[in-house]
Amino acid sequence: MKIPRRYSLATQAAASIRADIQSGHWTESLPSERNLCQLLQISRPTLRAAIAILRHEGLLEVRLRQKTLIIPSGISEQTTDPGLVVLLTSKPLREQAADMLSFVGELHLTLARSNLRLVIVENPRLGKSKPQGLLEAIVREHKANCYVLMRVSEAVQVYFSRLRLPAFIRGSRFPKVNLPSSEWDYQAIGHHAAGVLAAKGHRNVLVLLPHEVRPGDLRCEEGFRSGMKAVRNASGLTLSCPEQARELHRRILKAFRGKDRPTAVFVLGAQDCVTVLFALEHLGLRIPEEVSVLSCETAAVFGALPVRVANYSVHHQMIEKSSGLVMKLALNRFVPPQENLIMPEFDPGETLGMCPPLD
Repeated sequence: MKIPRRYSLATQAAASIRADIQSGHWTESLPSERNLCQLLQISRPTLRAAIAILRHEGLLEVRLRQKTLIIPSGISEQTTDPGLVVLLTSKPLREQAADMLSFVGELHLTLARSNLRLVIVENPRLGKSKPQGLLEAIVREHKANCYVLMRVSEAVQVYFSRLRLPAFIRGSRFPKVNLPSSEWDYQAIGHHAAGVLAAKGHRNVLVLLPHEVRPGDLRCEEGFRSGMKAVRNASGLTLSCPEQARELHRRILKAFRGKDRPTAVFVLGAQDCVTVLFALEHLGLRIPEEVSVLSCETAAVFGALPVRVANYSVHHQMIEKSSGLVMKLALNRFVPPQENLIMPEFDPGETLGMCPPLD
């Protein structure tokens, strides 16, 4: 059974005003609030919500105690497919983290219930710094009602933000990007991880950043450093993981063969955690008796490991909230451009132990 689409009254009012502007009924400015409310048979709060939608689209300019101006450059006759949502990602879904895969699956079901279609575009160029030609081709071909940006470069986010296209970011939002987004509260994760490890007596922790550092990774590291500042005699080393697992394996061996070896590892990239576990086993170190391992994220591959890795696992609240926001954007063409940060669940697993006695 198809669930009927629910368009807000503000969205319907915005569509009516947009149509009148595009038809040339209003050319320079809108009528007064009072006249518009009477014309559309809506309240002032509803009208202001409708104007906020059109202002976000770049169609209107609102000035205090003056008429609401129409921006000629914002008027476009380009049609969109109201039933289409396009998801853009630089990485194949098979290489995505578990929470991203769960989100895509839930989004597909959520949209299908309202007879909306989801098209996924995977292209490595969406992770590059100059994707404009590709993006223009994608927008021209699909004419989607809204776009979902997942694991894309800063340039891609800036493109959709600058053109005011209806888009939602599932992941970390770059600075100066004015689009709605949902992401884990990585700063809170880092701070919590520091507290967990400190409570078990760990003072020397190796922090591993992924090869492709995202804004969330930097926030997580910042939160971890902030949490460790309150711990006496705390120290640590931050390493950026190389692209090749073999090189990461070599660096782990070097770090733990040194004089002041870490007693715990905080891994920010879930896929790198497997390499860490194999490297520690190669060194003959027992987990968690001699070294503890904590992953910032979870991954499907964790289920195949002989030990349950301590991690911050997928929280259904994130999946449901993100899918709901995309659905709202697809139906209403507007969602407030704010960051929605959620703290995931902590799974202590079997890789966390007390800090071993110092030699």
